[in-house]
Amino acid sequence: MPEMERIANYIILKTISQKGPSSVYLARHATLERKTLLKVYRGGDKNLIDRFEREAKIVADLNSGWIVEIYDFGQSDDQFFISMEYVDGSDLEAYLQTHSPGNDEVIDFAYRISHAVSILHNKGYIHRDLKPENILVARDKKIKLTDFGLTLHESLNRITSEGSLLGTPLYMSPEQINNSEVTQASDIFALGIIFYRMASGSHPFQAPQYSEVFSKILTYDPPSLKSIRPDLPGWFVDLIDRALQKDVKKRIQNAGELLKIFETHLNRSPSADQNHPGNQPNSSPSGKRILITAAVLVAVLLTLFYVRQQIIRSPAPNLADSLTINRPDSRTKPDSNEASRLITANNHSAKPTMDQPGVSPDHQQPLNNQESLPTTFLVESYPWCTVYLNYKKIDQTPMAHPYPIKPGKYLLGLQNPAFPSFADSVTILPHQNNVFTYHMDSLFTLINLDVHPWGDVYIDGKHIGTTPLQKKLYVTRDLHTIKIKNNFYGTIIDTVDARKQRTIHKFFEFHEKK
Repeated sequence: MPEMERIANYIILKTISQKGPSSVYLARHATLERKTLLKVYRGGDKNLIDRFEREAKIVADLNSGWIVEIYDFGQSDDQFFISMEYVDGSDLEAYLQTHSPGNDEVIDFAYRISHAVSILHNKGYIHRDLKPENILVARDKKIKLTDFGLTLHESLNRITSEGSLLGTPLYMSPEQINNSEVTQASDIFALGIIFYRMASGSHPFQAPQYSEVFSKILTYDPPSLKSIRPDLPGWFVDLIDRALQKDVKKRIQNAGELLKIFETHLNRSPSADQNHPGNQPNSSPSGKRILITAAVLVAVLLTLFYVRQQIIRSPAPNLADSLTINRPDSRTKPDSNEASRLITANNHSAKPTMDQPGVSPDHQQPLNNQESLPTTFLVESYPWCTVYLNYKKIDQTPMAHPYPIKPGKYLLGLQNPAFPSFADSVTILPHQNNVFTYHMDSLFTLINLDVHPWGDVYIDGKHIGTTPLQKKLYVTRDLHTIKIKNNFYGTIIDTVDARKQRTIHKFFEFHEKK
């Protein structure tokens, strides 16, 4: 990012992470001079915008000092952003990489984390993605919970569709892996893993492959903490054992129940904990805080109403979920007779007309003095893509400016980690802006896999991942061999004809070996 770049009222100080069209920055409010964490999305994926909306509403509803506060939500130059409280410190994952907490610190952290999660559970929410990266540890050891993009209220449907799965594999509960009903007890299982790791220094279900992780979560009992940390209080070891019960009925059911165990053994009361140093949910002055939160919520809702109206007027394409596991690339060129390249402006005719499919008035060039116009090239894609010409990277969509180029024939390449690589032969005509537009999800076939209980997926011999897949599975328009492998049940092999269908649903169910 260029130094001092601005998004709305926020000055970008540092790029923290960047994944495709989504970025997280450390920023400073230009007027208030307050540091903030800025989540930015450049695109029109309605699912991600909905997550922004849900996250803003949930945090406003929670209104707690244990939860990272959201300051602002808005849109600036086709960018959607959320401004959040900046916590000076690190997340728990980074903290554990550099610290070996003693017994007292492990128990105190576990207690504070339980209290933070109890704020959610008391309001009826399920986080669904509890992990050390979503637990912030300030320099003064305050605990803050963050990242509510997957949080769901318990009154809603808690089973994901099409065998898909949301969350982080290393911290999933057995019911999440089996695509069963997710409850607050699912969060407790994740907390059990986190507490075990804090106490032992290792993950109880660590394995090199997701399939092995899933297998361990479903069938493996990790070594008892009594043998690893014999100096830990017995009640705390028992608490972790109960949190890690694979049978959800035998597990501690919610963070409120978990908190009561801590309060009993630590001789702390809920009222005293509300004023726990550094974690006061309703710090003074409370009246101003409520008014500010209400004002922010009203602003968020008004902004989201405007955004939704824009989406309704101009529907966004069906984009791949940005939170899923990357697909391996496999370069392909579709049949030129297919309507896969939806728009090729100024490519087949030096004098485009309004009747030419896909050519918008903005891309029309005046015929007078046409020879004086520069030759440029622009790619529009849905979703974003990295753009290559003759295997050389030139830009990423959305391209800020047309790219100066010499007329001639080129090999155009587009890459997005959610899709196989795409290649197309294009002709650049002189003295005009050559515009090419592609909808990636129309160039390939989407395969929706539903595998029970789970399995390793291979397409044409290439390992794709372990179900439930974290990314939508796209393949080229061709015949493919699909293999589903499960070390406990066997292997299923099938053929998929993706030449004419845009979406294919496949269901595979393993049965116990006899």
